[in-house]
Amino acid sequence: MSVVLTKDATVVTLPDPLAPYTNKTVQKFNVAQMTDGGTDYVYDKGITKYTYPMRFMVTTEATITALRSFFDTTANGMVETFTLTDPFGATPTVRFNQSALTIVEHKKQGVYEFALEFKSA
Repeated sequence: MSVVLTKDATVVTLPDPLAPYTNKTVQKFNVAQMTDGGTDYVYDKGITKYTYPMRFMVTTEATITALRSFFDTTANGMVETFTLTDPFGATPTVRFNQSALTIVEHKKQGVYEFALEFKSA
């Protein structure tokens, strides 16, 4: 199954991410403090975020153009949220967790390589 980025009427379809694919990473927002006596206190802020790191190799320039446009205009970098359909069919609302989109172009082979990271909104 592919990876799909959707915001309103804009849809970008990417191939399966390269292995190993880590489904998602859990991030808990806890505050920890230690007293002078060495007792630890941890406060749970009740916030859980998920990050979705993925690496891709793409062979079509049209896909790269669509991804650049989606990142630059539709998502406005990290600003806007959108729906991510992951390889398992889950559809979380996410935003890009990166301020820059770096794409390496292997001109000889006509292959483009890039990494994306998404964070739950």
